[in-house]
Amino acid sequence: MYQPDQPDQPDQPDQPDLLDQTTVGQTTVGQMVADYAGGASLAAVGAAHGVPWWIVRSRLRERGVLPRARPGRRYPADPEWWARQLEPRKVDGVWLRGDLARLAERFGVTTQAIRRRLALMGVEHRREAVVPDPHCAPEEFDRWVTTATQPEGDCLRWVFARRPYPYPTVRHDGDQRPVHHLVWARHHGALPPGQEVSHVAGCVHSDCLNPHHLVAMTPRARLDGLVSQGVFPHGDKHWWAKLSHDQAVAILESRASAADEARRMGVSPSTVRAIRSGRRWKHLQR
Repeated sequence: MYQPDQPDQPDQPDQPDLLDQTTVGQTTVGQMVADYAGGASLAAVGAAHGVPWWIVRSRLRERGVLPRARPGRRYPADPEWWARQLEPRKVDGVWLRGDLARLAERFGVTTQAIRRRLALMGVEHRREAVVPDPHCAPEEFDRWVTTATQPEGDCLRWVFARRPYPYPTVRHDGDQRPVHHLVWARHHGALPPGQEVSHVAGCVHSDCLNPHHLVAMTPRARLDGLVSQGVFPHGDKHWWAKLSHDQAVAILESRASAADEARRMGVSPSTVRAIRSGRRWKHLQR
């Protein structure tokens, strides 16, 4: 279908960036970015526009503007450089990954400042110990244990993160293994079937790697040992306990029915029956 020629339309002016028009106090984000790009500090930009400096920093981050380093601290701007610094390296016979203390000492700042810089640059950081080769010499493995632990009395406590598992773990032979299992295998050989590594009586630290504090036992014996040491909460010290020690004893000594005793104690009849049958509060004398 024929359409007549349309008259030339004048060029439309570029639409302003809506984020530039966002107002903060009596100013706009675009003005803040321009002032900061001109060399003004965060505090100076905030004072000029009547807002706190952290508001300026937040708005700059929304625009993708990376805050400059403080005067006298020249951080490299290349994220790949930071990633290379976090690669595993060997220190005193121990392989460490993501050691921030060395970077903090180099730039004269705290490790928290280095963490913030890594977060701003999008560099992932995870500090962990790297276990030596499974077939390394015993001396190298002992040096690794010495460097990865800190003495506390007779115990050698793990210095790296151990969450969420209560025992410290490392990646070994392609699998996540408890560190005290590796120490046991190095000093005592393979673990007997049906047994697991635990700590001797008197050692209450689950992150202790002293080979003389490790012993192989059955899971039942390990649990009984934890209860006897007071490490494993039981009775009225358990986080789910609804009854006190005296109330549990009263249930055992009572001749009332389970329903009547449950109403008196404020629990369910099944709880009363479980206590009397020995399925709950097993440590009480019956």
